[in-house]
Amino acid sequence: MIEGYSYTVINAAPDRAPRIQVAFHLDGKARIEVHGAGGDKPFLCVTHGGADVIFAPTPEPVTATDARLARDLATATAQYAAEVERVLAAQQAASPAA
Repeated sequence: MIEGYSYTVINAAPDRAPRIQVAFHLDGKARIEVHGAGGDKPFLCVTHGGADVIFAPTPEPVTATDARLARDLATATAQYAAEVERVLAAQQAASPAA
């Protein structure tokens, strides 16, 4: 089984703002956790290897935009999960029975 990995790419070109891309190819060692639930500063943390990505609302006060963005993240994440499950099911259906 292939292990997950993470990497960062920084693209810089003359007359253009630098672009930074962080990719997580998650495996069973990844952690995805919500911290601060029930308090006034909740945040989502995705950890893989030595890298963390934190999603959090603006410092204070939390705004309607913060709530909309959190919902957008949840919607996109649910769609991603459904797509990964679809690909897994197709792969399992195509592989010979063990």
